[in-house]
Amino acid sequence: MGILRGVVGVIKETRAISRRAAIRDRARNQEFSENRYSGAVYLYNVHGGGINMDELRVGGRVRELRKRRNMSLRGLARQSGVALSFLSSLERGGNSVSVGTLKSILDALGTSLGEFFGGDAPPPAKVVYRQAEHAEISGAKQGLQFLDVAAGRRGRALQLILENYAPGGDTGPEPYRHEAEEAGLVLKGKLELTVDNERWELGPGDAYYFDSRRPHRVRNIGKGPAQAVSVNTPPSF
Repeated sequence: MGILRGVVGVIKETRAISRRAAIRDRARNQEFSENRYSGAVYLYNVHGGGINMDELRVGGRVRELRKRRNMSLRGLARQSGVALSFLSSLERGGNSVSVGTLKSILDALGTSLGEFFGGDAPPPAKVVYRQAEHAEISGAKQGLQFLDVAAGRRGRALQLILENYAPGGDTGPEPYRHEAEEAGLVLKGKLELTVDNERWELGPGDAYYFDSRRPHRVRNIGKGPAQAVSVNTPPSF
């Protein structure tokens, strides 16, 4: 009987240890799931039971991102479903915020938690390109000047080119082709467009649209300078 009681005692103690471990695990999980970010935010990185904490400023980053999106505080409140007063206090560093609420705010700002904490947000895409920024891409052909607008823009889906032709300017005696669709509008002067050996004379206001895989050529047949603007998609010229 003594042996039996001892075995039962061991079993009870084992169960008690297991229950305590389960409670600790639940508490730890709750701590992480309910982890709240304040004006000084903590990202937890667990290594062998130790916790390293890197501080980040959340309120200021939210305010910076909101302003980059040209969004008002009231607009952010409306889109995120988070109270205006709470957002205002958060941006001033006076509130803490749960992970779930922060995710709602970032969803409204068009970003994710990973991007938000991954470093500084990239600058917004450039909108205006000044004349001096256009890249000359004609290869210094005599009588031609092709200015590529936004030449360094990453991921662009189209290529906008300002084409200047001196009198007699010509893209070359041999037609060329490239993988794109192409459209253009003559701004001044008189141009001759050849596509598949068919020719058209174009003046100011005249336009064209064709598959750039077809052999084509453009030349100035007027007595003065000519100018056109063209678009290729995808960029291929």
